[in-house]
Amino acid sequence: MEKEHDLAKWLAGEMTADALREFEKSEGFATYQRIAAHSERLQLPDFDTSDMLQRITSREKKTAPVVRPLWRRAGWQIAAILVIGLGIWIGLPNEKPSVYVADAGMQKSFRLPDGSEVTLNAGSEASYLKGDWDDNREVSLTGEAFFHVAKGRKFEVHTDQGTVTVLGTQFDVRARGQRFEVECFEGKVDVKTPTAHTIITKGQIVAFEKGQPLEVAPQSSAQPSWMHGELAFRAENLDQVVAELQRHFNIRIDLRSNATTERFTGVVPGDDPLVALHLIARTYKLQIRQASAKAFILDAME
Repeated sequence: MEKEHDLAKWLAGEMTADALREFEKSEGFATYQRIAAHSERLQLPDFDTSDMLQRITSREKKTAPVVRPLWRRAGWQIAAILVIGLGIWIGLPNEKPSVYVADAGMQKSFRLPDGSEVTLNAGSEASYLKGDWDDNREVSLTGEAFFHVAKGRKFEVHTDQGTVTVLGTQFDVRARGQRFEVECFEGKVDVKTPTAHTIITKGQIVAFEKGQPLEVAPQSSAQPSWMHGELAFRAENLDQVVAELQRHFNIRIDLRSNATTERFTGVVPGDDPLVALHLIARTYKLQIRQASAKAFILDAME
């Protein structure tokens, strides 16, 4: 502390002659001289006291706490939460649909969240969104399925060919290629396509091909024929019949003769592919050749 006091007095020129002589003999005097030399070369800005006071006053005003009404602060907090929540919701990936598939030669049954039952025919696929089910009972279908719908809100089945709407009933929907069929087994069914709108009731069926209506006769049964081991065809061409046999039996059929335009209506057994093939072959005057255990050839008779 004493050295610092002497240094301050020396820099200020306030030392007595005796004290200055003693100070010049001290160990650090050479260092003190270098400090003094550098200090003289420093250029200090002019100090404006009034300007400094104004800056300090202005700073104090800026940093003074701002008191906001509680309701306003709460409003901003709620808005912030909503914005953050919306951002999270938008950022979340879209829900993946629940998908059910019935492979060729198989059937698949499943329940929907409301207890409705769906049975897929061979070579069919259905999907729905579970998270949105309470507000939108909607199923997308490719192929064929039987629906036993629990009563409740509107229930819709969407296909590429049309939409089926019900409130609670039993019905079968078939959408394969350019063929679209809906058969009602209970209640009332609303069927819409790009070219038609019709309502059918128990025991009625409506069918379309390439968007055009077909006249087909319904079956007198409580369920679709394929659910109890039979395959029913209504005014279908040979290509459609062969495709259905391939899906149902999980076999491959090489159709080498399809010159006929005659449509097939009838029922064939769904438990024996050879019997079913012989019935079709007899109708169209074709011959059957078996290439392997699961491969057959349908050709014109020689």
